Amino acid sequence: MTAPIIPLIIKLAAWPKIDRKLWEQAFNSGGLFDTGGAFAGWSTGTRRLHAQNYGSWLSFLHRSQPDRLDLLPTERITKDAVSAFIDEGKQRLELRSISNQILSLAVIVRGFDKDGDWSWLFHAARSLYEQSNPHQLKPPIPITAAELFEWSLTLLNRIVDMPSPNPLADAMRFRQALMVGLLIARPVRVRAFMAMTVSQHIEVSDHGMVLAFSAADMKDRKARRFPFPEPLLPFMRLYLDVHRPTLLQGNESDALWISQRGGPMSIDSFTGGLAQLTNRVFGLTLRPHKFRHIAATSIATYAPQHVGIIRDILGHATLRMAEKHYNRATAVEASRKFQEVLRNLRSDGRKRAKAERRNRQAYRTE
Repeated sequence: MTAPIIPLIIKLAAWPKIDRKLWEQAFNSGGLFDTGGAFAGWSTGTRRLHAQNYGSWLSFLHRSQPDRLDLLPTERITKDAVSAFIDEGKQRLELRSISNQILSLAVIVRGFDKDGDWSWLFHAARSLYEQSNPHQLKPPIPITAAELFEWSLTLLNRIVDMPSPNPLADAMRFRQALMVGLLIARPVRVRAFMAMTVSQHIEVSDHGMVLAFSAADMKDRKARRFPFPEPLLPFMRLYLDVHRPTLLQGNESDALWISQRGGPMSIDSFTGGLAQLTNRVFGLTLRPHKFRHIAATSIATYAPQHVGIIRDILGHATLRMAEKHYNRATAVEASRKFQEVLRNLRSDGRKRAKAERRNRQAYRTE
């Protein structure tokens, strides 16, 4: 009999009992005379992120050091065990991802044991973060926001003009194309994008449609309202009136994005499907965060006079990232101009050489 396969991330329901108990206690909201738990103020997205990273730690222990699971959660976290966890992670993850896992581990264990000294763990997370060269822009992705948006509109129109005999299949393709177009036009973080509901995030009026995000939806805790992209308006109305009910298949849900099974679509499902789609169509494996990168690069490169909007479009607290995209776009433009100068110099050089040859030839014939 083969041993069961241990997933790389152990979900909350499969955590050891003591871990789940401490986790739930940390979310107690408290009362009039009691303070809340250490995690009481976390948003749903923050809770999900830290649970996922802690699940990675538990998976590592199950696979590599199972005897440690008999210890208390705080006793399992030693420098030797964490070092081994980091070493294993380096074989398949980027340093930035490992840094996030260690930071989650530090935050959670401090919540479990607020009197313990976990400064070394926070220091390890910070060290890994700095080693990941976090302030360096990744190489530009060879596709523009306009190309992605145009692809979305083209496919949406095609589905409307040439529906197939299978309404559910059409609804799935329509939803996917609409999500691509909306995400590149309004590149919010994927957690906020996938948590959108019809009642709370879509405001419809005689003047159009607005995407409304509360402060709790946004990473920087600032509420934002975006006008809905005008070219996508008729398609969103068609999705809400026709394709979304088709996807629901008689079920009830307030979630905006509905899966083929009739319930709210998960982040993992969207991310995986988006990667497969973009690889098939564009030859590029793009995940939601790449859309934010593409949007910023497109603004800085093709509309540098509007570079300041990158901060508000992406929900950044400062202009630092916008400035980096602008600086790189400026360098790209300078390189283009320099290449043009080189072409002109080469052309002028050839003309001068040709003229000198003619002069020499004329001199010889005289």
